[in-house]
Amino acid sequence: MTLLLAVAAMGTRFEWVLVGDEPVRLRSAGETVIKEIEELHRLLSRFRPDSDISRINKARAGEKVRVDGRTFAVVEESVHLSERTKGAFDITVGPLLRCWGIGSHRSSFPTEKELQRAISVVGFWRLNLNPKELTVEKAEDGVELDLGGIGKGWALDRAREILKEEGIESFFIHAGTSSAIGCGQDEDGRPWRVALDDPEGSSLPVPYVALNGAALSVSGPFGRPSCLSESARDQGEAGPIGHIVDPQTGLPLSGPDRVAVFSPSATVAEAVSTGWIASSAGGVSDWLTAFPQESVLIRLQGKWSFVKEGKGEGRGLWKILEVSLSVRA
Repeated sequence: MTLLLAVAAMGTRFEWVLVGDEPVRLRSAGETVIKEIEELHRLLSRFRPDSDISRINKARAGEKVRVDGRTFAVVEESVHLSERTKGAFDITVGPLLRCWGIGSHRSSFPTEKELQRAISVVGFWRLNLNPKELTVEKAEDGVELDLGGIGKGWALDRAREILKEEGIESFFIHAGTSSAIGCGQDEDGRPWRVALDDPEGSSLPVPYVALNGAALSVSGPFGRPSCLSESARDQGEAGPIGHIVDPQTGLPLSGPDRVAVFSPSATVAEAVSTGWIASSAGGVSDWLTAFPQESVLIRLQGKWSFVKEGKGEGRGLWKILEVSLSVRA
């Protein structure tokens, strides 16, 4: 039988399909996943004033904020991923997101002074973590965390862990259709089949992929437009304004169209896809080799192509169906 469950959290909708012969076990496992995702939302959302992330953001420099072990784990992993991407992925971009009205409202474009002030407090190295005390300490006032680029992936990985612990081997879970994990087979005994999104009205073939243990994250610069996008159009600017900001320049990114990353970990897939967009103007080659298992595809001008194919475990967890992709030089 197949069981479909869903929950709204982290600003999106999580859905999962569970396959098995024991309805009671499926229902119990699915409800455990719901509780965990809701708890992660309570801990990690910067829009909840009582969350661990909000308490960190409101703390003064030098103040040690004790957090839940799950919060500490995701912040610690985020810092490690920032190091591996050489800062292309960085959860301290909160001040820059506010500058551009991403996830918050503002009526005017940031001034150069505002941008420079925000850039001056962005940087994962401004966080001091104490694993024994489970505390997070900011080196400077104004540092703000935003887990929008990794939180959903972390929640998906936790969901997979729970389902595996409960003995569920075949399932498909996604968060807002941009991040997903497929394990085992669907009810008809086939691998979980996913279509990579394509531009509206495009006549080009759409690649389909099969997931069997792999996580997929698809990122694009305009998935969550800034509230200033309308202002950009009114002022004759290029608009809309994308939601991924370069941590180094402080500017929103506009390309490539899409980046798709396959990985054994949804957390890693989200960090790499976000980091690729953030460093698409240059510098990706400086850090991509630090992710040997991950496969990367990009879409430019409506056409998908390989940038990198994963090695080892990561290579056998997914495959392309029906469409041959070109290899990008």
